[in-house]
Amino acid sequence: MKRVNATGILSGLLTGSLLVVGCTGDDTTAVDGTGDSGTAGTDGGPGTPDPTVADGSTGSGSADGSSTDGTPTAESSDGATDEESSGDDGPDPDPVDMFLEITNISGENVMTTAISPGVWLNHEQTAELILPEDMPRTGEGLEELGEDGDPTNLAASLKDNSGLLLSGVFDTPEGGDMPAVIAPGENYRVEFTAEAFSRLSMAMMLVGSNDQLIATGSPGIGMFAGGGQPLGVRDVTNLLRVWDVGSEVNQAPGQGPWQPANSGANIGAPEAGGVFPHNDSTRAIPLAADLVSVQVTSAQGKKADPDEFTVTITNISEARGTMVTPLSDLFWMTHNDEEALFAAGSTASAELELLAEDGDTSGLDGIFNAGVGGVGLASVEAGPFLDGDEISFTVNTSNVTPLLSFATMLVESNDAFLATPAAGIPLYDEGGMPRDNEDIEDDILRLLTVWDAGTEANETTGAGANQAARQPGANTGAADADDLVRIYADAGSDIEESLPAMLDVSIENDGGNDFVVTITNNSASTGFPAVFTPAFYMLHDNATPIFELGSDASPGLESLAEDGDASGLVGEWDGMAGVDTAAVYDLADNGMGMPTAGPLLPGEFYEFTVTATTDERFFSFASMLVPSNDTFVAFSSGGIALLSAGGAPLSDEAIAIAIQEELGAWDAGTEGNQAGAAGRDQAPRQAGPNTGEGNGSGLVRVHEQGPGNNVVWSAPQANQVVQVRLGPVER
Repeated sequence: MKRVNATGILSGLLTGSLLVVGCTGDDTTAVDGTGDSGTAGTDGGPGTPDPTVADGSTGSGSADGSSTDGTPTAESSDGATDEESSGDDGPDPDPVDMFLEITNISGENVMTTAISPGVWLNHEQTAELILPEDMPRTGEGLEELGEDGDPTNLAASLKDNSGLLLSGVFDTPEGGDMPAVIAPGENYRVEFTAEAFSRLSMAMMLVGSNDQLIATGSPGIGMFAGGGQPLGVRDVTNLLRVWDVGSEVNQAPGQGPWQPANSGANIGAPEAGGVFPHNDSTRAIPLAADLVSVQVTSAQGKKADPDEFTVTITNISEARGTMVTPLSDLFWMTHNDEEALFAAGSTASAELELLAEDGDTSGLDGIFNAGVGGVGLASVEAGPFLDGDEISFTVNTSNVTPLLSFATMLVESNDAFLATPAAGIPLYDEGGMPRDNEDIEDDILRLLTVWDAGTEANETTGAGANQAARQPGANTGAADADDLVRIYADAGSDIEESLPAMLDVSIENDGGNDFVVTITNNSASTGFPAVFTPAFYMLHDNATPIFELGSDASPGLESLAEDGDASGLVGEWDGMAGVDTAAVYDLADNGMGMPTAGPLLPGEFYEFTVTATTDERFFSFASMLVPSNDTFVAFSSGGIALLSAGGAPLSDEAIAIAIQEELGAWDAGTEGNQAGAAGRDQAPRQAGPNTGEGNGSGLVRVHEQGPGNNVVWSAPQANQVVQVRLGPVER
């Protein structure tokens, strides 16, 4: 099997050209070594979703193969009990030509993402071939697929597994002639010949992630009814889940700098922890599922008036914790397809800008409540809505204006707003009849999206001086370089970009071996106005670094990085061999001559003198960046030399160059990073010390919040990004 460099393909796709390495079509391999690549044929049209168990059997899960908590049942990922047999001693049913079709439907829904090439397996009922749930990664190639979208090694490693009948990779979009990821609207198609009663498993990377797969659970998807007859063409998307391979720390969906769209292959901190340079997006905003819940109801849960229902949106940002933010006033309206709140890919209207930047709904209300022909009802629900608050409104409309749209600002942002798609949510079916509440609710939950209005440059979430909670006045931020309305996906890191401007460190010789250290907080003028905790510092030899890159942080460093408490580091290093001085400095000076004990606020500085010795000639310091989960600023692990190896003081110029080269922001790897400066478990917002979730279990698991999962960022559901159809080929 030829290698497919999915990361290279993705990079080329994002820049408008395809970088191709590998084969020129899907690779289908039988266990006996024969191939069956097949050719695309018609399948009788798009088919219809079939959420029922088509073989008539029952399982303990729901009709789509999930239990009441939404996870695949142990019996089968399609809800069947797998008691499939011919029922007599006659000949086995004939094999059947089947097709598998995977379509990327992520465009303008929740998050836009590419889908990688993947592996598919046709196997016996009892085979468990791909995902060892709640276990460390065992299959060769699982990490490569999960992190980099390359199925080659995984497909090869599964070839000899017991119970495997056929296997292959899908890597060439339908209609194409080269391996590539599929962008929104594109699809992969595979055809193969399946033995009666066999099953299908598949896995592909969710490219807008660090190490997540869209895949079937064990033991795959059934394709045959009890007598061996093939099930019809059906939508099996709800039988897939998003899985976390557990090999790399998760970042904001679609926004992480270690994700394939923003980096090369195999780049990113291991999920088990370790100290690494801080490389998370500080402007990141989570998916809607981390911010609100949605419920659609009628009186007594019944449609007393079929055209009336109530929408309730609850701010759950504190409970979820990834980004805590109020919501502004909410504007909603019913309308036809000639009207819309905004147009994705176009410049925002002045009225949308008012909402997105300042939470002001008056502009939208003035336009759409002014007798616009395509608008039915339009109203404002007055906020702000804090965590736990409900926004509830009742819609009573008709099929003349069959669409619902609403929008509210995320206050801890520059111009991000939470809204339904530009086309709205349909309230009526194609026949003009009111849809069920549950169907409307499902659509809102599936399609509700965080949008970037493109009207103001994004600053660190929850800290920007021009964000609504802190700005000096309306419409005060700098213009956005991209002025189009789009799904929010800002991978910018204000720490990485502006640390030299945020924190100035100077060390100057004061005669002999004495040096004056000055640490100044200049962050007020940057995109991340921040506070720095009292500085731990020490003079040491070259064998006693505060931390080692890639190794677990010490308990003292963890306390500093998570909670700003340097006492543990003093206890760890004071009196140790090779350490001359280990102490904390906390007298913050604002230039008025009256230093005050405490953290370093914007505009303040610490200034103190240290004395180096020939044996302990290296200087190190560490200070927590607040707010953050576990980010600290320091020189690289060995510190910087103040004296030469012979004991002579180094020049101020040489030390300044070393400071410029070695000063960095570091991630202690002890707590999962949340959105910029708006996470629930960040100091000083956190309820108490050491309260955040860990960096991950390191286990393969269904990607969801819950005990043992330690997931900070929600991932989209599989049915929000792909549609998967399976069934017999119709010739």
